[in-house]
Amino acid sequence: MPAILTKNAVFNVIYNANGGSGAPPNQTAAWDISDTEEKSVLLSSKSPKRTYYTFSGWAYTETGAVAKQPGDYVYHVFNGLEDETYDLTLYAKWSHNTAYVNYDANGGSGAPSRQSHWEGYNVTLSNKRPTRSGYNFVGWAKKANATKAAYLPGETYALYTTVTLYAVWTPATSEVSASNGTLGTALTISISRYVNTYKHELEYSFGNSTGTIATNVDTSYSWTPPLSLAAQFPSATSGTCTITCKTFNGSTLIGTKTTTLTLNIPDTVKCGISEVTLSETVSGIAAKFGGFVQGHSKVRVTATYDTSNAQGATVSSISITINGQTLTANNAVTNEISNYGTLSFSVTITDSRGRTATYTGTYNVYAYATPTVTHRAARAAATPSSIIVEYTHGISPCGDHNDKKIEIHYKKTTEQYYTEIPEITPNAYSGSATYTITDTDPNATYLVKTIVTDAFNSVSFESKVAATGNRIVHISARGKTISLHNTNPDDGKDHEFKIMVFHEGIMIGTQTLTEAQLTALLALI
Repeated sequence: MPAILTKNAVFNVIYNANGGSGAPPNQTAAWDISDTEEKSVLLSSKSPKRTYYTFSGWAYTETGAVAKQPGDYVYHVFNGLEDETYDLTLYAKWSHNTAYVNYDANGGSGAPSRQSHWEGYNVTLSNKRPTRSGYNFVGWAKKANATKAAYLPGETYALYTTVTLYAVWTPATSEVSASNGTLGTALTISISRYVNTYKHELEYSFGNSTGTIATNVDTSYSWTPPLSLAAQFPSATSGTCTITCKTFNGSTLIGTKTTTLTLNIPDTVKCGISEVTLSETVSGIAAKFGGFVQGHSKVRVTATYDTSNAQGATVSSISITINGQTLTANNAVTNEISNYGTLSFSVTITDSRGRTATYTGTYNVYAYATPTVTHRAARAAATPSSIIVEYTHGISPCGDHNDKKIEIHYKKTTEQYYTEIPEITPNAYSGSATYTITDTDPNATYLVKTIVTDAFNSVSFESKVAATGNRIVHISARGKTISLHNTNPDDGKDHEFKIMVFHEGIMIGTQTLTEAQLTALLALI
């Protein structure tokens, strides 16, 4: 039995854009008594919109497959219930739009292949670079006549719609190269150019010094970096030089390229020693002797530096070898010079680049020793009131500049003060001579002193001369010895000297003495 149709039964079709916009208005179908059980609705021909997507149709669920297209019918069968309402929701289905990146080599070759991706997403541009003879590729732009790149290989590009990117070219800048070199020595700067008519300007930078090497250069240039550039590195033996090559097409600058190289500073560029002066520091020696004296002179060593070829380097240390010493300062003074003759010295300096220079030389030193003196003082045999002084002296000549003075003093042993004879100036610096002291008391013992003086020292020799006294001859009771006796009036004692020795009447030893020898022996007592 057919269902009984009642009023107020409706069939609603509801459109959901499902992420888009502009869905058609909802549609409604109603039943009356004359309607059949099944009711149909003609779907709207209007389609929703969604950026970067294309509308595919309608589905019965959000994630379902496309079931209807605009202009299709949907149906509903009335179940006979009064006031029945049936809602049918249709969901828009979408598919991503695909966009493309097309690459145009724009006069070159080797453009990357086309790239595709969904619209609205980022794409990484190809890293492949096209090539063009005589030009440098600088990037991509959206216009074929662009002179500046808007996009670079490997960059991220927001792909909203299909686009064509055109290669941007600039005339190729020439390449420049050079090998390491040495200041003051020629080196070759090589240029590789892409266009034969291009000219070049070469510039350098070395430390804080910059300058132009040459202009209007084709493919190579021989450059001798000046030695004066070493002043840029006073504490190094080399430095880094940057050479800049500017490429010109006529008067138009195409671009610049640089290369770096090491420039060495020649070993000959260093501090030197032009002169070394040795001077006396002990007052009076230079004026009197005109030279150095062993054991007394102290020498100042003064080096004069030569920085004319140092190119900014300075002397950092000095080492002076002299007199068995090592001095580490200019104008330093030695200890007393210990040797004599022609002696050697050396001076070595080290500059701020670590380079050394050495000066060697010799200097003369007069031999010197403390004066010497000895004497033998005895009474004269014939005139006991006279004392004969036989003296020997030695003085260092020091180039015949030394003083030489001899003094003889004498006194009785009982007196406080010496009697001084006039000063004697010997003819030679060493030798022997005799001086006679007259008018002495033969019955008194004397002290005799000989003094030798030079420019530095004074030395003396002193001995005792006995009184004449009384002498006797003594033969021992057994006949074994014969002795000479001398009575000294100073102490009243009898002094015996054995001269001949006998054994059983036979002489087995003898010593013959002169009067002077005997007097000298007696003077020792």
